[in-house]
Amino acid sequence: YIQFGFGFLVILWATVFNKMYVRMAARAQQRWGMQDAEVVAKNIKHDPALDGSWKLHVREVLANAATAAYLLVFVLGVNALNFHESEFLDKYLPTLTTCIIFLFSFVWSKIAPALNNLQNHRTQLRWDRGLVLKVVPVRLFLALYPFVSLCFMKKYVKRICASTLAEAARLVYSQKGPYGHWPSGIESPEYFEQTANGVTSYIASADSDFSFLDHFYYVRSDGGHCISGCFAADCMTDADGLHCRSNCQLSLERSLMVFFISHTVCTLLFIVIPMFLARWEVHKEHAKASGKGLEYTFLQLQAKQPTYEFMSWGGSQVDDFMEFAIGFAILTSFCVVVPAMVIPAFLCNLIEYRLLAYRMTAITQRPFPLRAEGIGIWQDIFENLCVLAIAINVGIIVMVMYPIRNWDAFHALAAFVIAEHAMLGFKFLVEQCFSNQPQD
Repeated sequence: YIQFGFGFLVILWATVFNKMYVRMAARAQQRWGMQDAEVVAKNIKHDPALDGSWKLHVREVLANAATAAYLLVFVLGVNALNFHESEFLDKYLPTLTTCIIFLFSFVWSKIAPALNNLQNHRTQLRWDRGLVLKVVPVRLFLALYPFVSLCFMKKYVKRICASTLAEAARLVYSQKGPYGHWPSGIESPEYFEQTANGVTSYIASADSDFSFLDHFYYVRSDGGHCISGCFAADCMTDADGLHCRSNCQLSLERSLMVFFISHTVCTLLFIVIPMFLARWEVHKEHAKASGKGLEYTFLQLQAKQPTYEFMSWGGSQVDDFMEFAIGFAILTSFCVVVPAMVIPAFLCNLIEYRLLAYRMTAITQRPFPLRAEGIGIWQDIFENLCVLAIAINVGIIVMVMYPIRNWDAFHALAAFVIAEHAMLGFKFLVEQCFSNQPQD
């Protein structure tokens, strides 16, 4: 219940954070005279001959089809890992999941600009928005889907069935089974091999207790017993009786921590590395100029510094906001599972913000100044991530965590609908407490 309450507090924080940023942006717009500011600069790659032509429609269809195909390949690869049980995957699934997310994210960052060019945007502003809409939904999907599939899909997709519950449990937990060992906190039952009419079966001893599987299996219409893809993996007994966490919950916790730590470390590294590279290039040039008795000018310094554009060492608006959006999405959507993420996330964000500020002022080439009313479409992205986080957190509470996961389907569905709508209503009420325009 503490985790449930903590998830509620994080959603509350995210809502207030977004609302307060809108108010702060309104003050900045007034201070700098940026109301209704929009720069219309022509896109140099725009081809007027393509506007309204059938070729442009075909190119748009191809871009959308390529996006869908790319996501389908990713889904199939992730499902192949998540829906398979083995001792190897039990140990290395978090690492493999993180590597796949990083690989597909990197490749997509290379593909997205080319697909965006196919749409023949008329102005640079439209091209920039098009790139955001190409990169952000896919990158967020790549970051969230592996964990969402563990929460909500594996339970129904990967099932192991047998004629009896004891036999189904042996197929799951025996050394030759996909899981390879019995749950911690559960005494391994003893099985006896029995052969009749050339068919070998295994009978559990009379004192075997399979009550730990009470909420992890169902009986088919033909009398067979099926253990769901999310089965008991870690059990403990307290004053309320025996409680078990599922393999899905354990895998989710470990995968989230590995990905979150890896993502944070990589983000910090890709901010720090360009600083050293740029400083080294400047040092070499400065030493060369000093040896010849020449003055090293500010223009020469700017020429050696990385540019502020997409997928460059100097960063870009899309790259910088994208990493924050992924961290924000992971933290708010799965805080109920791993509350411990909050403390390192807070500390790492403090460091990341300061490093980005230093890079922008001392390392990156000066970008061309453009008027902007705010962070534009990114504000909508962060607000929509809050809504998505409510649905995911409530879904995890209902389908993954004790005790609601043990309820029957009707009551669990009712709990999900009521809790989700209550959270959305609370979010709306909190937003109404603050106007978008502060009094000053």
